[in-house]
Amino acid sequence: TNWFTFNEPGVRALEGHGRGEHPPEGKNIAEASLVIRNILQTHHKAYAAMRAVRPDLHIGISHQWLRFLPCGGNPIEKITAF
Repeated sequence: TNWFTFNEPGVRALEGHGRGEHPPEGKNIAEASLVIRNILQTHHKAYAAMRAVRPDLHIGISHQWLRFLPCGGNPIEKITAF
């Protein structure tokens, strides 16, 4: 009963299209924004279609979330990790 339509769409859009760290290795924030927009629109359509068939489903998108801890007591490290 639990479904995710997309796994970490922010990573795909920002790391692949915005920063160029993953394929397609672009560096265009406008393109990254368009990718996120398309993913969210597609999620919405999939959500509506799935709930029309099975109203009891729980449907979402998984997000990456990492917590970073500073190496030492340096205030700059604390700000950056936050």
